[in-house]
Amino acid sequence: IKSGELNDGIIRSYEETITDKGLANSSAKVYPKGTLVLALYGATAGKVGILDFSSASNQAVAAIYPNEKIERDFLFWFFR
Repeated sequence: IKSGELNDGIIRSYEETITDKGLANSSAKVYPKGTLVLALYGATAGKVGILDFSSASNQAVAAIYPNEKIERDFLFWFFR
């Protein structure tokens, strides 16, 4: 996913894909389904989303992994 695809909701689609070779030779990271993601800069800075599929992303998108003290959905609404 790209930061422009974060829509302050559930992310159900994507525009581009990356090959295994491209993933191995890049800084992209793969996040599991259900991950809370946040756009870090640019026109979409501050937009959030929850992945409805496993996805790779570049450094413009951060994954946020809550712990037992705070829930993902609370953080989603907090950032929104």
